[in-house]
Amino acid sequence: DEAADLRRTNMIEGFRTQKRMTHEDLVDEARRSRTSWSDLEIQNWARSKQRFSPKIEELVNEVRIVEFDIQEAIRKIECPALFIAGDTAMGALATESDVASLKKLMPQLRSVKIENAGHSVRRYQFADYMKAVNGFVNSIS
Repeated sequence: DEAADLRRTNMIEGFRTQKRMTHEDLVDEARRSRTSWSDLEIQNWARSKQRFSPKIEELVNEVRIVEFDIQEAIRKIECPALFIAGDTAMGALATESDVASLKKLMPQLRSVKIENAGHSVRRYQFADYMKAVNGFVNSIS
């Protein structure tokens, strides 16, 4: 679909841009755009961006990496599960539609959307993230 293709293209361009940046530039960019993150999280994030392989593009571009029916695999999950989503406007990848599709495949799935959090929900809103995880764990114990 067109929206997925655009997300894939933007993701690849983001990978390329970050790979060209120095550690210091990555840290500076993270401090400006991820103001709620701790310095340790920022340093670790910057290191991770320098370590990934440019070959990741090949994986992102593959429509099907292997012949594997992910939907069938998800349907077979019987245990309680929690999906924590952030805000797509801040870089979270899963849309409300994505989560709804997962719930159709996995009725026992519980989901929590954490506001003011991007893709790395725990880095943006650690207290809310832990509240969601602890609430889920306590509900199934």
